[in-house]
Amino acid sequence: MYGTSQPKIGELLVSSGLITPEQRDHLLEVQKEKGGKFGELAIAEEMITEDDLLNILSSQLNIPVVNLEEAIIDPKVPLLLPSKIAQRYSMLPIEETENKIVIAVADPTNIQGIDDAKMMLNKDVELVLCRKADLLRNIDDYYGGVESVQELLEGITEDDIELVKDEADLTGNGAADIEDNRIVKYVNLIILEAIKNHASDVHLEPFENEFVIRQRIDGVLHKMPAPPKQVQNAVISRIKVMADLNIAESRLPQDGRIKLRLAGKEIDLRVSSLPTVFGESVVLRLLDRTAQILTLEQLGMSDETRIKMEKIIENPNGIVVVTGPTGCGKTSSLYACVVKLHNPEDKFITVEDPVEYEIDTLTQVQVHEKVGLTFGATLRSILRQDPDII
Repeated sequence: MYGTSQPKIGELLVSSGLITPEQRDHLLEVQKEKGGKFGELAIAEEMITEDDLLNILSSQLNIPVVNLEEAIIDPKVPLLLPSKIAQRYSMLPIEETENKIVIAVADPTNIQGIDDAKMMLNKDVELVLCRKADLLRNIDDYYGGVESVQELLEGITEDDIELVKDEADLTGNGAADIEDNRIVKYVNLIILEAIKNHASDVHLEPFENEFVIRQRIDGVLHKMPAPPKQVQNAVISRIKVMADLNIAESRLPQDGRIKLRLAGKEIDLRVSSLPTVFGESVVLRLLDRTAQILTLEQLGMSDETRIKMEKIIENPNGIVVVTGPTGCGKTSSLYACVVKLHNPEDKFITVEDPVEYEIDTLTQVQVHEKVGLTFGATLRSILRQDPDII
C-alpha cells in the first residue's frame, strides 16, 4: 500500500481533474525554482483546497481521513516515536494495537519518513490523513518543540532527579523510613513517570486496605501500579520533607512546593495534603516553568472564538471568568491572554498564586498569605507602581 510505486501528487491531481496538465507543469516550474511540496504549492496558488488534496489522496491511496481535533489519543502513544522523526516528517502516532501503530500524516507519499517510522517502531504502520495545521499543532503539543520530553528523559533514571532544596528536620511519623534510599528512589520514580506521561497531577490516596496512586492525563485519572500499603506513611512523609512541610502534623491540611532539577531543567511541584480517615491524601501538581507558553492561536480555538476573546481582553475593564475541570487548560488560556496583551513598552504587573510560568519584562508577584501578601494587599501596592496593565 505504501510502496515506491505510488503515483506522484501532481499526476493524481491531473487524473482526478482538479488541475490541468498546464497547471501541473507550472507548479513543477515553481517547485523547481522555489522548492516546497507540490500539494502545498497548489493550495497556495488557490488551484485546490486542502480538503481537495486530502480527499483525492484518500480516494486514490485508500487512506482514511481523520479529524485530529476530535480524536481521542492516549498520550503515551505519540511518545513511541522520537520527536526528531515526528517533526522531520510531520507525522504523529495516534493509536497502538497489538500488531500495528496508526500514524496521522498530511503527506502520505513521503516514503522515506514512513520507512524510518516503521524501522523505529518495529511494527506495521497504518496511515491516516489529516489537516496539516491540526497535525503540526498536535506535534507541538506532544513533543513540546525541538526538544521533546522523551528525548530529555532518555537514559535518565530516578537517581538523576535532584531536589534543589533537600533540608528538613526528620522527626515524626515515618521519619526513620524516609531516610531509606529505596523510598527516596520510589518517590523520584513516581515523579519521573508523571513527567514522562505528561501528567498534570499525581494523586496519592490512602484507603483501608490499599495505597492508590493515580495520574491525571488529559483531564482523566489513570491508576498506576500500587505500592504495598505498609510504605504509605514513608512515601507521604518523604514528599512532605521534599515540600518542607511539617511531617509531625497529620491532622491539618498543608500546602507546599517542591523544586526539582532534571537534566538541567527546573520543574516545580505544588503539594497539597489533606487528612482522611485512612491517612493523609497528597496531590502533586506538576509545573514546568521552562515549558513553551501557548498563544491564543495555538490553543485550538475556532477563529470566531479567538477573535471574540481578543476583543474581550482588549477592553479597558470588565471580568473574564475562566472555568473548567483540572487539567483542561485554564492556566494555559490565561497565560495566552497575558502574552497577547504584553507589550515590553508597558508596565505590566500580574498577581498570581502560584506563578507557573516566568515571562521576561513582566512583573510577576507571588501571593504569600502566611506573611500577609494577599491579592488585596498586593493590589494596593501595585497602584503606587505606575502600572499600565494589572
